[in-house]
Amino acid sequence: TIGSAWTSAASSPVESQEKRREEKRKKKEVGKMVRVNG
Repeated sequence: TIGSAWTSAASSPVESQEKRREEKRKKKEVGKMVRVNG
């Protein structure tokens, strides 16, 4: 479990950054859609 924890901890920062970027893109896209529709 310690080994897996180390690997997950090492890979988590990059994954979290990717997820944050995706979320920001989605939010921006949704904002554009709302503005156009509104």
